[in-house]
This record gives sequence, structure tokens and C-alpha cells, in this order.
Amino acid sequence: MRLAGRADPQQLPLLAMPCVFRDRNNRPILYVPESARTNAVVRQLSNAEATLRVNATNQLQAVESIESALAGTQGYDRQSAGWSAAYYADLGVKPSLRLGEAAHAKAIFLRGPQLEPESEELSYLARVLIREGIVKPSEVPRRIVE
Repeated sequence: MRLAGRADPQQLPLLAMPCVFRDRNNRPILYVPESARTNAVVRQLSNAEATLRVNATNQLQAVESIESALAGTQGYDRQSAGWSAAYYADLGVKPSLRLGEAAHAKAIFLRGPQLEPESEELSYLARVLIREGIVKPSEVPRRIVE
């Protein structure tokens, strides 16, 4: 954006993809979807991501927030939602495993394919979770493990 001559923060649009950059003091700068301004679920997921990126003491709270947001999501359509259920499922599962919270990892993962059944990211994650014994092959939708 700076190369395009748009260095003024007021001119920078909110990016519609999850991404993290760091400023000169190594603090993360998070760009969240525009819909976070009006959509409580997107705001909740974005806040959880920010917590996972910068706050080592509240990791479990962020994981639970992702789990809650995904569990409460109804009528999800990837194209119109402006956010990816697979991305946030993956984002929630990994710290769950690091924290030894297999139940949270399983619940978050199993909700992911319900919302975004064609996700290659979740297909890979399914193989890892099956190998680790966290989920059984019979619990995972067939289209995810194939």
C-alpha cells in the first residue's frame, strides 16, 4: 500500500482477509474484515484472533470464544459471510492442542466441516486429529477425509 502512495492510515481500507503485520515496535497490527463493524460474530472471532496473537495469558478464553462463535453460527455461506469458518476452526484447534484442551479442539474441529464442508484445510487437520486420537474417523464427514 505504501508503494501505491497510500501511507496515510486513514486511507488504508480494512482488508477482508485475516492477516497480521507488526509495527516498528514489534507489536501486531491486525486487519479485520469490514463486516466486524456490524457483525457480532465476525467481531468476536476477530477479537479472539487478536487475543491468540498477543495475549499469552488468555489463550483458553480466546479458544472458547472461537468455539462459541462457530457453535452459534447459523445459515453460514462462505461467499456472503466475509469470513472463513475453516480458517477460524483451524485457528482455534491449534492453540487448544498446545494447551492440552483436546475436548475444545474436537468440538471446534467438528463444527468446521459442518459450516465449510469443502475445506482442504480442515481435511488436512482431520488427518492430524485422527492420527492423534482426538477424533475418530467415523466422527468426521466422509467428504473431509477422502
